[in-house]
Amino acid sequence: MKFSIKKRSRLSAFFSIGFMLYLCMMLPFSVHGATLAEYKVKAAFILKFAAFVEWPADVLNPGTSPFKICVVGDDPFGDLLPQEIPADGPDGISFKVARASIHDEDFSKVHIMFISNSDPDAVSSIVRSIKEKPVLTIGEGEDFLKQGGIIAFTIENQRVRFMVSLKGAVKAHLKISSQLLSLASFVLR
Repeated sequence: MKFSIKKRSRLSAFFSIGFMLYLCMMLPFSVHGATLAEYKVKAAFILKFAAFVEWPADVLNPGTSPFKICVVGDDPFGDLLPQEIPADGPDGISFKVARASIHDEDFSKVHIMFISNSDPDAVSSIVRSIKEKPVLTIGEGEDFLKQGGIIAFTIENQRVRFMVSLKGAVKAHLKISSQLLSLASFVLR
């Protein structure tokens, strides 16, 4: 049996997807450099992705352990991803956000990992080292999927979009909701 963060009703899922579409379409940013708006959208996506991915049952302990997110390398989020994010409902789960150097060796007990592009060689090494562990790896650019990552943020028409690698998710023992896949700009099978 697998565990997903929340059991969602269709109406709840509809509103979550609507919120994600709003973020995709309504928050433009400067093409010449990443802005606060771009990383607000990416931070919101990272938190929402958790509700649309199933981890193996032995990975999460609902109600007892916080859901762990790790930002590896240069941190573009700052306060947009605070260290602790409380549960948003009675059946929700709290988030704990950590920062790590791109050269750290131990990424155990992490559920979602955002890997910055600060050192492209290290990105590939990190993804290879955890590719069969139940960690949702998120990065930026098409190359991230080629390196074995699961979700890659891209910029299309000055909007934040994302691509998904189902192959990477299967290797990590994760199941990505069809609702999330329908929002992806590209799905690598």
